[in-house]
Parts: sequence; C-alpha cells; structure tokens
Amino acid sequence: MARRQLHIGVLIACLFISAGLWVYVTLSRVAEDDVDIPLTVKPPANQALLSAVPRTVKIRVRGSGMQILSVKYLNQSASCTVDLSRFQPSDGSSYRIDYDDLVRNTVLPSSMRIVSTNPSVLNLTTGDMVRATVPIELRYNISCRPGFELVGTPTYAPREVEVRGSRDFIEQITAWHTERLLLDDVYQPMELTVPVSDSLMTVLNVVPHTITVAIDVQQTAEVTVRQVPVQLVPARPGISVVPDRISVTVQGGASVVANITADDLQCTVSPVAKGAITPIVVAPEGTRVLRVDPAYVRLRE
Repeated sequence: MARRQLHIGVLIACLFISAGLWVYVTLSRVAEDDVDIPLTVKPPANQALLSAVPRTVKIRVRGSGMQILSVKYLNQSASCTVDLSRFQPSDGSSYRIDYDDLVRNTVLPSSMRIVSTNPSVLNLTTGDMVRATVPIELRYNISCRPGFELVGTPTYAPREVEVRGSRDFIEQITAWHTERLLLDDVYQPMELTVPVSDSLMTVLNVVPHTITVAIDVQQTAEVTVRQVPVQLVPARPGISVVPDRISVTVQGGASVVANITADDLQCTVSPVAKGAITPIVVAPEGTRVLRVDPAYVRLRE
C-alpha cells in the first residue's frame, strides 16, 4: 500500500514537472501578438492639439511568449509618446507622424520587435492655446452602513480647474466633472483624493488633475424637541391656535440633531384651515421630521 502511494506521488510530481517544462518551452518560443499601449501626444509650447488623438495605439509585436505576456498583463511602462516639438510641421501647424516615427517613440522591453502599428499614420494639427477656468462638478454615489447617514453634501477643493486647449473645444466647456466617486458601507467621515475626468485629455489639458473630497458620515439619531411654538401664518387678529405649542421629533446625524432647539424649528398653520389641522414643520437642512405631538391642532376665535 505504501509503495502504491509512492508511485502515485511520483506520477503527480512528474505531471507537474512536465507541465512546467511545457509552459517554459511554449513561452520561450518566438511569437507575434497584438498589444494596446497608451498613446500620448505632446503639442509644442503654447500650442494646443486641434486633432482628436486615440487613447491607445495597437502594435503587433514579435518576441518570446514570456515577453509578450509581460507587456500585455504585467509591464505598465510600455507606451508611445510623441513630442511634436521634435518634428517639423508640414505647413506651419500640421504634422504627419508615420510608422517609423511611432516605432521610434515606442518604449518596449529590449529585444522585442514591432511588426506593425494601428494606426500606422497620425495626421495632427495644432493651434494657439486658450485657457479657461470652469467650475468642477463632483459626481458621487455614496451608500452608508445601516444606522448611519451622509450629513449634507460632500465638500471639495479646489472648486475650479483650468482647462487648456484649442478655442473650438474651450468655448464649448462650461464645467468639468470628476470621475464618479463610488463608496459603499460608509460609517465614518472620510477625506479622499478624486481624479477629474480624463474624457478629453487627448485634446485638452486640465489642471489640477485631482481634487480633495471630504464627506461627513454620522450615526443616525433622533431627538424630541418640546415646547415648539405653533405660528399662524399669515397672522390673523382674534384667532389663536390650540394648543399653541407642540413636541417635534427630528431625525438626522447625531451631532446635528443634538444641537437642535425649538428656535431651529418653524411650525405653522394657515388661518383659513378648518377642523383638525396638521402643523407644517420645517426642520434644519439635513434633518427630517418624524412626528409631532399632538398630531393635530385647532383654531379658536
């Protein structure tokens, strides 16, 4: 029985060794494959790109399987950067970047060869740079842990960004939004760095690239405020409210509701209402009225 277990162990070891050798031999062979790498085009000083530039360039590379695997999934440094200040324009503001230019400006692990690029040619146009300052719009979706809540709206700084680019693009921009901030199960205040959107980064430059966002999350609490005066709006001589004071239960963030007094609540009824009247209560921003006691009042002449 022991000898049979030994044979099984040897067989499993041989299988692993064989598989390892097969993987090594396969990845050592020369192969070709397509790889998408980031493409960056830098315009000359005080110039802006008028042409749309793709975010990536697809290159067909030849190298060992290990090298190709590394470039596709592991190596984040592979890129193509074209600095137009190093090229001569064809007619003052137009540039033609051909296959050889793209290859020369592509960074890849040594001994790998570029077989082709897609696109193979870039026709680019530049123009005078225009700057504009626009407000930032924060996009967010925040979910709190049960029993907690977001108090107010998130605050952020700076509130504006400078957008640089061609006049045709700049004149269409009235605001610049951030990447969407997604948070779940939040139970405490947080401060985060959020990038601005890069949707037009191929033709525009936005400064700064990030903003700082602060969110106030507190435990949900409720408090009952007593002796809240009920006001007749508009006032009508000879008419009074019975009872003229009520209790109001308010819910919100713990530190917010803890400081609420009767002066912070506005409770009104209309002088033309009849019968049992439900008072209208306005609570401070970020809080909610849960109930009033008594639930109804009446008018007495």
